[in-house]
Amino acid sequence: MSKLEVREIGPISGETEVRLADGATAVGFGDGNNMPSFRVLGGYPNTPNGTYVKMKLEYGGVPDPTRWDVGDNFDNNNNRFIAPEEGYYSFSYVVTYNTKNPSDRVFAQIRVNDNANNSWQVNQRATGGAQRINALNTAVVYLQENDYVELFGMQETGDPADARSGETLMSGFKLAGLS
Repeated sequence: MSKLEVREIGPISGETEVRLADGATAVGFGDGNNMPSFRVLGGYPNTPNGTYVKMKLEYGGVPDPTRWDVGDNFDNNNNRFIAPEEGYYSFSYVVTYNTKNPSDRVFAQIRVNDNANNSWQVNQRATGGAQRINALNTAVVYLQENDYVELFGMQETGDPADARSGETLMSGFKLAGLS
C-alpha cells in the first residue's frame, strides 16, 4: 500500500518538493518552469503489419486546446521533439489503430535518437470485438541537449491498417527541478 505524507496543504506558490522512489527530488511544480511543453497530433495511413512506422505528427503552427508547442522544440518536418537542454522529460503518447481483425494487437513506442534499444513501448490487444485499439503510455526519460524523441506505431497482424489521425498523439514537457 502506498502512503502519502504532507506537512501542509495550501495554495500553489513558491517551491514544492517531491521525493521520488529512486531518491531523486523534483521541485518547482506550479511555478511555470516545466518548459518546453508540447502536444502534437497525427497518424499514419495504411500501416503494414509487423513493421514499426514513425508516426506523422504536427503542431500546425497555431496553439489551440488540442495542440501546442511552447518553446518551439517540435520539428514538424522530421516529426520529432528535440530537447533544448539536458534533463528529465515526461512524455505521454497514444497510437490508435482501426484494425480489420478484432484480435489484432497494436504497439506504441517512443525512441530516443531513432534507437530501438533506447525506447519505451506499450501494446494493447482488442477486447470485446473492438476494432479501434489504443496503445498508450507515459514515460519519464533523461535526455541530453539535442537528443530527439519520435513516436512509432505497429499493428501486429492482418491487412494494413490506419493509425488514426487526431487520435494518435504525443505530448511532453521538461520536469522542472528534477535532479
